[in-house]
Amino acid sequence: SMALEAGRVFLWPVDFTLNAYRFVLQYESVWIGFRNSVFYTFVGVVFEMTMTLLVAYPLSRRDFQWKKGYTMIFYMTTRISAGLIPGFLLKCSLGLYNNIWAILISGVISVSNIFIMRTAISSNIPGELFDAAMIDGANDRVQFFGIVLPLIWPTFVSFLTVNLAGIFTDQMHLHTMYGTGAPSKLWTFGYYLYVNSARSELVPDAASVPSFSVLSAMGLCMTAVMMPLVMGTRKLLRKYGPSVN
Repeated sequence: SMALEAGRVFLWPVDFTLNAYRFVLQYESVWIGFRNSVFYTFVGVVFEMTMTLLVAYPLSRRDFQWKKGYTMIFYMTTRISAGLIPGFLLKCSLGLYNNIWAILISGVISVSNIFIMRTAISSNIPGELFDAAMIDGANDRVQFFGIVLPLIWPTFVSFLTVNLAGIFTDQMHLHTMYGTGAPSKLWTFGYYLYVNSARSELVPDAASVPSFSVLSAMGLCMTAVMMPLVMGTRKLLRKYGPSVN
């Protein structure tokens, strides 16, 4: 603003106005980004946490026959990667290009999360507890939902909260596939901010690019939506989650 350029702003706002927030509500792409971000957040976090638990649980069991082999396979993926181009070609061959599921599937597995969750299970739950449960006739499904999930629920909630915030603000997967040319129907709010920030740096006087004040207002709006969403979900999960008793 003119006040900022003139050096009049030190701590308190000068010539305070909400015009930038009014402009935000006029952009259709903003509403598309909010809608997609909410959808990606809830569907993506369900997929990611489900897959993480389904992989981490057997890897934490000492009686799992192929534990070391599968652990090594997952570990090698953190050291050896096929790269972006083979991943892009694979998604295209599966018919996932310009498809919303390509974004969801891209981040469905995190090896680091699997290893941390596996360690949480193996370090917090003694093997003798599983042995006692087996003697009582509990199968793997009963052991998982009746023993494992309640005991690691605080860790699970922490992971889920972090993933909620990460997925809601994510722009990496769209940028990896499309650069700055993703179809508007797939845009997330974070991607919208990223693309327009990049364009404003490259073409600062372009009429189609939102001003810096509007982009700043969009960032604050994203935070205002994300924080209650994440903290509310965390509170509900802690209140209504499975009990150890």
